[in-house]
Amino acid sequence: MAGITKEQKQQIRLMTRRANRRIERATEGQRSALEYYVNKATGADKFSAATKGLTAEQAAAKIKILDRFLHSDSSYRTGWDRIKAENVKKANETLKTQGYDLTDEELAEVLEQVDTSSKKDFYKAINLVEAKKIESGESWEGSPDEITSAITEKITYQRALEKALEARANRGKN
Repeated sequence: MAGITKEQKQQIRLMTRRANRRIERATEGQRSALEYYVNKATGADKFSAATKGLTAEQAAAKIKILDRFLHSDSSYRTGWDRIKAENVKKANETLKTQGYDLTDEELAEVLEQVDTSSKKDFYKAINLVEAKKIESGESWEGSPDEITSAITEKITYQRALEKALEARANRGKN
């Protein structure tokens, strides 16, 4: 087993610095995802530049992991934004099959404002937004303020669903 080369040490040091800087500069949601990826690959929250005791094969494996990370779309801000937009679009397509009528932008705003770990809170929010959107008619712009106003209404989960269903039922009657 041959030891690590000087070039491999330099490459690991450089690539580790770049990767960790990307993690540090990432948006909050992106940072969580990147830390998850790094943890899955290395067992730590960030990459380590440690090379002591590595064989050339282990160093090559480490370089490969770093390279894969640095070339992944999710490690770039633009790539992350594109992935987020695609996921919002897919989620909205699913919601449309359930009868909801939100734009991708409105759904993205709801996702930013609501704790999505709770399905109840998420569905309450989209029910409130949809009801407010239908009730407002042509005056609805879907602005972050309008969405915040709709989401902060103090009613139960059940009442939020009923309100959305009533608004849908009355949509064509006005």
